[in-house]
Amino acid sequence: MTKKIEHILEKKFSSALSVDLCGWHNVVSSTTLKIVANACPTITHLGLANCEKLNNEDVRIIPSLFPNLNSVDLSRVSPSSASSRSAASSNALSDLIAGMGDKLITFIMAGNKMAGLPYVFNALSKHSKNLRLLDVSNISTTSRDPIIVNIEKLQKGCPLLTVLRTTNTMLTLNESAVRDHVKSPGFPHMEQLTIGVDNKGYFDGMDDAQIERILKTSKNLKLLDIRGCKGINDSTLVRLPAWDVEFLYVAGCSVTSSSSDGLELLVKKWGRTLKELDMGSTHKQRTVDWALMAFVEAEDDVKPQLRKLDLMGCNVGLKPLTKLLDCCKYLESLNLMDCASLPRGMKRLYPTLEDVMRLKKRIPSGNFDGNDSDDDF
Repeated sequence: MTKKIEHILEKKFSSALSVDLCGWHNVVSSTTLKIVANACPTITHLGLANCEKLNNEDVRIIPSLFPNLNSVDLSRVSPSSASSRSAASSNALSDLIAGMGDKLITFIMAGNKMAGLPYVFNALSKHSKNLRLLDVSNISTTSRDPIIVNIEKLQKGCPLLTVLRTTNTMLTLNESAVRDHVKSPGFPHMEQLTIGVDNKGYFDGMDDAQIERILKTSKNLKLLDIRGCKGINDSTLVRLPAWDVEFLYVAGCSVTSSSSDGLELLVKKWGRTLKELDMGSTHKQRTVDWALMAFVEAEDDVKPQLRKLDLMGCNVGLKPLTKLLDCCKYLESLNLMDCASLPRGMKRLYPTLEDVMRLKKRIPSGNFDGNDSDDDF
């Protein structure tokens, strides 16, 4: 297989700037990396997701093999082992980060099992001043204790960070003095923050104080995913400095139940820019209905841009939903699965614009008899 890689790269892609070996599993080793470096000496992105044969020494040599590298994907290179010899060991990753220095722009290490993640964050804070994207989602450890991150140190060391993904990784922020919070620059360039957690787990995710520390200066935020977080209230989100959020995911988050008008206030703040909204599992019908009516009752010159709405498991009234469909002309995906208060036959997923339009035309007839999952119209 290594000969095949060598042949492909040398004959067809010698000038490639990006090489992705995702899915080659047990084929990729230090030998393979040297072949890639020899065939494509100018690459800036190296994708090694699922390459489970790699070890710590293989990762350490990457900076010397690829001097122009600024992006590396090490997702799931060690999904089940937290060994010090694994490709996702904290020592190996720290050496990789130090070796790439301020060239590092994108660093993805999602889906690994490892120990010592705080050491990786420390290395990034020290060496990666130009880092834009960091993905540490779905990291598992041998402990049930949350992983403590010095967020103020990361903010000072990585001031250009634009995307931070920590989904389902048990991260919590360090305790520090208020004066340190005040002095910290925050993440002024942050556009995407994904910190959602699995509702089936025992970790409740980040809380109000922590999300405020992360997003204190993030005026350009476009995407916020806090699904499953049990300690975040709507009042905290309303106070955030961002005014143009386009993608908001709050299903299973305490923000959906912290107050009856919490979601309504968020829609009033971000409704003119929202393109996707996931508020699934919101059980209070008044909370859901008021949020939908906030789209409907927006000023005449503000047309909702909503394209995808997930109401799975929500108690939603038929009248507010009907008014929303009339109001949101661009809606192309609607999830009404398990919406108990809606008529039978209506509770399903409408994955395309055509499906949504057919639903809208059918509502006046009130004919929703039949099996929910087999509804065909």
